[in-house]
Amino acid sequence: MATLSSLVLVVDDEQTVRNVLEVVLKKVGLQVMSASSAGAGLKLLFDHQFGCALVDKNLPDQSGLEVISQARKLQPYCACLVMTGAPSYESILAAMRLGAIDYLEKPFPDLALVAHKVDTALKQQQVAFERDAFATALKDLRAQLKTRDALLARQQTDLETLHRLIDARVEERTRELSEELSAMRTPLAR
Repeated sequence: MATLSSLVLVVDDEQTVRNVLEVVLKKVGLQVMSASSAGAGLKLLFDHQFGCALVDKNLPDQSGLEVISQARKLQPYCACLVMTGAPSYESILAAMRLGAIDYLEKPFPDLALVAHKVDTALKQQQVAFERDAFATALKDLRAQLKTRDALLARQQTDLETLHRLIDARVEERTRELSEELSAMRTPLAR
């Protein structure tokens, strides 16, 4: 079964946040790429496959929510987590509507928890990916079986027709031979 990338994208305009997250995530065995702006983050999303993206809501060149929206379109199985120092109910709802799976408040009170959330998100996306891949494979298999069933039904009909033609020809030839035999017996009987 295919697997998703475990590469993590961190998009934040604060160098310290990027550095801390890179260290923490690399410690748990994850590969990390980072960007300091929405534009740089989107370029990375075009160039690489990511399993997870941690995106700051407030970036200097564009909203992090727009990055999340684009990430979900470009890479549907990339788990997106929003980070912000100024959370609001409206922004949380907006992020979730765009496909973010979690909302992290900065400064991070527990970096181990952040790493755990990223790891969990990656695992959930892998399960979703495998489920969808299996469903697609199953759908393709059903289509193949339906095609084979139709072919077998046609072949069975063709065989039945051929069998009826052979039976009719055997009956006809048997009748002809019986008539010839009768005709041959008649002169001998005299």
